Amino acid sequence: MNGAYAPVPAAAIGFWATFGVKDGLLERGGIDRAKEILKVARAAGVNLFDNAETYGNPQGEAERIMGAAIAELAVEDPESWTRSKIIVTTKVVQ
Repeated sequence: MNGAYAPVPAAAIGFWATFGVKDGLLERGGIDRAKEILKVARAAGVNLFDNAETYGNPQGEAERIMGAAIAELAVEDPESWTRSKIIVTTKVVQ
């Protein structure tokens, strides 16, 4: 590898099932709160963000909120949020 992509870190932030379920973490409120959390994590050097297709209600809502938050952050701060600098993982149920 030529170093063009982010290395896999020793620590990650997991995007938990409360997004898309709990009051204040739905729709716009969820996206805004997710952006706050993601910014703090990124400023601390975290570049691996994990989610799962079953998180949220309906299932996958947490992934949608995280995706919307990252998309907005990429516009606001493209240097920190360019796709080659972050790693996004997920888990699927068979």
